[in-house]
Amino acid sequence: MEQPSNPKGREKRRVQDPRPRDALGRPLPRGAIGVEPVSEDPLPPEQALELAHRLIQEGRPFSAHEVLEARWKAGPTQERELWQGLAQLRVALTHHQRGNQVGAQRLLQRGQERLETYAKTEAPKYGQDLPALIASITTQIHPNPNPTFRPLGGAVILNCVHGLLSDNYLVWSSDCQSASKTFH
Repeated sequence: MEQPSNPKGREKRRVQDPRPRDALGRPLPRGAIGVEPVSEDPLPPEQALELAHRLIQEGRPFSAHEVLEARWKAGPTQERELWQGLAQLRVALTHHQRGNQVGAQRLLQRGQERLETYAKTEAPKYGQDLPALIASITTQIHPNPNPTFRPLGGAVILNCVHGLLSDNYLVWSSDCQSASKTFH
């Protein structure tokens, strides 16, 4: 029998045995109806961002992550930090929605670090406002230096990031803009 290309054989299993998944990427029992899977074929950058954006608006951050992951794996090496960072923000939302706040916080920080690294390069940004995204994460995940204000909890942080990623500026302006002011 031929060995799979990677040590865990994930790609081979996924192609041969696709299981239905829920909107948060969790496998469902065989025969259950899950969400429409996204293609594993990488899209051009602008199309990948557009689809990931739409999936976030539909409440499917795990699928948005898969779209960006395909782009990262197929894209140029110099763009790896961008695509991994953006994918990690979507996975942070997925963990948050699954109730894993520790995992969500860690992935949010890793995504932020990758985007900070990428923002310093001359590589294409594909219309992403990285300074604004980084600033919103930075002001919310680091400890509050002012003891008269309580630090924001994980749920508010992830809702703010979700607002930015989905263009839900109503959420952003009402919850996050005023909250961010407490950190400046």
